[in-house]
Amino acid sequence: MRNCFIFLLTLIIFGCSSYHAERVPTVLSSNQWAMMPVANYSQSPLAGEQLEDLLTSLLFQKGVALAHYPRQDNISSLTQLTASPTGEFHRKWLANQKADYVLSGSVQEWHYKTGLDGEPAVTVTLTLRDKSTNELIWSASGARSGWARESIGYAAHQVLETLLAELPLGD
Repeated sequence: MRNCFIFLLTLIIFGCSSYHAERVPTVLSSNQWAMMPVANYSQSPLAGEQLEDLLTSLLFQKGVALAHYPRQDNISSLTQLTASPTGEFHRKWLANQKADYVLSGSVQEWHYKTGLDGEPAVTVTLTLRDKSTNELIWSASGARSGWARESIGYAAHQVLETLLAELPLGD
């Protein structure tokens, strides 16, 4: 009976998350990394930029220094919300970077569920490419539905930590 209870408790705790990452050779944290815009396919404005900020912080803690694309502050908010995340401006910027790796991704879900508890729901995908060959080196996706009263930032942080744990970083 006790084993059954432990199994059910484990199922409940981990049943609200889903992660997938491919095993790849070690990538060097000491190499040059460039961050491209994260595409926002969610209904929440600026979710991609929020994810980028979390991702930059977590990678910095792992010894990765990202060259972050310049955000265009001189264009209207509406244009920023609807512009392509990899437009000509960003491609030109990347071409001038001496990066070995290019990190990008997308946000598919970034909201609070409706209802009494309003649990956060986050779904993201990350990709790492070799800049010189455009070869996909690593890709991971994860989703999490948090607990009631949990912040969406915390849920996103948990997803990113889990995904980045699968990224084999070396010095």
